[in-house]
Amino acid sequence: MSWDKATAEIEIRKFFKTHGVSAKKATASVSSGKVYELYCLVELLDWIKTRYRAHIVFNGATVDFKASPGFVDRSRSYFSVIAGGKTLEVHTDIEVRTLGSTISGAVIDNSAYHEIDIVVIPANVVDGSSPEHDEVLVGVECKSSANLGKSVIRQVLGVRRELSLLSPPQDCAIDVYFGHSPAQLPANPPSHYWLAHTDTGASKYEGSPRAFGVEFKNWSP
Repeated sequence: MSWDKATAEIEIRKFFKTHGVSAKKATASVSSGKVYELYCLVELLDWIKTRYRAHIVFNGATVDFKASPGFVDRSRSYFSVIAGGKTLEVHTDIEVRTLGSTISGAVIDNSAYHEIDIVVIPANVVDGSSPEHDEVLVGVECKSSANLGKSVIRQVLGVRRELSLLSPPQDCAIDVYFGHSPAQLPANPPSHYWLAHTDTGASKYEGSPRAFGVEFKNWSP
């Protein structure tokens, strides 16, 4: 099915209804790009629930997700995912401290943080802080453009480089955390990094990024 904002809103509301929360506020007056990000959030949570048999918990009195990049803010909406007695959290629009900044030990400047649309991180990341590069177990970039260009590919490759070094295949971090038979990822730390998109022609750009552990997800409602 092709990308359609109204259909995405329906799917988002169905998901939140399952968790006893109305999503009308989250979808009533936001851009197509932000609605798509929420749709990708639903897809990611469904993947986690299925793969790890996880229990999903919505945190927040109302649906009030961050709309601009910043620190972890647990006064806003986020999800806990629980499996095997262990908990991770899923947040949106989070600035992550870069691998390069950590390696250099340089004075923090504007290059030290990059936003990721959706992240899966440990529950012990301090509220009001930015996760370190090695605290991101899954990162998802969400692009609702009908036609992906090379600029997007360069962007995701750049962020991948600021999360992990290229390495021989290693056991996937989130699989190990939840005790699942691990996938192999060519990255150290071995985090998932996905480009979620609606462009049916994006497969022509997948080859090189895959070598660095970037996985394309054609998530279209």
